Amino acid sequence: MVAQRDREWLLKAARGDIATNAAIRQVQIMRARLKAGELDPELAAALEEGDARYPGDAERFVELRIGPERVETDPATTEAFERIIENLPDIDPENLPDIDPRDLPPADRIKRSLRTTAQIVDLPPPEWLIDGYLAKNSLALLYGPSGCGKTFLALDWALHVATGSFWHGNRVDGGSVLYIAAEGVAGIGRRVKAWMDHNGIYDLDRHHPIHWLPEAINIAEPASVWGLIEVVEELQPSLIVIDTLARSIVGADENSAKDMGEVIKHLDQLRRASGATVLVVHHSGKDASAGARGSSALRAAVDTELEVTAVDTQLTVKVTKQKEAAEAAPMRLTRVEVGDSCALVPSSSVMTDDDLPAAVLDTLEALREVYVEGGVPVSVWKSAVDVSEATFYRHRSRLLDVGLVKNLGSDKRPLYVPVDQEERASDPSQLSGDSHSLTP
Repeated sequence: MVAQRDREWLLKAARGDIATNAAIRQVQIMRARLKAGELDPELAAALEEGDARYPGDAERFVELRIGPERVETDPATTEAFERIIENLPDIDPENLPDIDPRDLPPADRIKRSLRTTAQIVDLPPPEWLIDGYLAKNSLALLYGPSGCGKTFLALDWALHVATGSFWHGNRVDGGSVLYIAAEGVAGIGRRVKAWMDHNGIYDLDRHHPIHWLPEAINIAEPASVWGLIEVVEELQPSLIVIDTLARSIVGADENSAKDMGEVIKHLDQLRRASGATVLVVHHSGKDASAGARGSSALRAAVDTELEVTAVDTQLTVKVTKQKEAAEAAPMRLTRVEVGDSCALVPSSSVMTDDDLPAAVLDTLEALREVYVEGGVPVSVWKSAVDVSEATFYRHRSRLLDVGLVKNLGSDKRPLYVPVDQEERASDPSQLSGDSHSLTP
């Protein structure tokens, strides 16, 4: 009902004090309710005042948007705005949309954002998209030197989010993904295929969708950002990846705090409009120890900052800033060859049986003794081991983490099989510690 809406905003819209698309739509709704005798007297009087000032919605829209002095001198713009009015979608008065805060005057937007002390105290802790690394509805920066594996990691995260599978032992809340490949898609197809082969995923379409945009969007340019916002409002992704920042801020100076301030504002608008985690991939400077390249305004603004460094095939992912939580321990990963590309596995998983304690190897040997084709239920495996329940589960986790055991079932109904050393050496997908938590 109208009485439940932001009354001051509706009164201003009715009088013709504001003329955003949302305001015009609400005026149309109020006019329909006035004819039906359902509009309260105060709003009816305001609407009458507005109609006296402006004979119709087109005139109201045009004069407030471009100024009365331009109506006579700029007929092309006037006609364009009139077409906008004609093309505004019909709205069911019984199913009114919420007022978009972006359509409110600045003072009203500020008032809507005010919170009491009790509300601040009761704010919930951050919800995780990827436990310990990426929070939901946040702005994150992933940076490192050229060739260090940033895109491998960004793709790894995107694909784990889309499939809702554990990321190297860290729980992931699955959802759709928008991946903006601003540097182009050459090579990405091979990397995705390698990831799928490595993780035993044969049909990504069975999971949350990944939308690939094989071109840059200039997030330094407001019109491009609003176009992107319209897209993400429709797609509702959980994760938006912008790879890379340099290709996405054409005309802006990344060393300028002013220019980067505008970019940050646009990234935050994108985050607020979608509710997604916005992950920006960026380069480190000539002095890698100085952090991400360009203005420090970017680091100050993001919720999460992650640094990637590499030595040969070894990657280290370090959380250098986590605004609302403790920083996770560094993650060390290894690139292993899979087909024509590579996949990432925990560095600790590139090991042999000889690297494990004898008690853990005994638990592995027990699984081999009770192994049947298709996998062994956890209850059967546990009954074959002469250790406490807590010790068994510790051994199981270690064996899964290092890739010596694989789960062919699901998280709720696991079916475990031992992975022979020869099989692991010939098939890099067996090196992953994710296999216990990713169900094809």
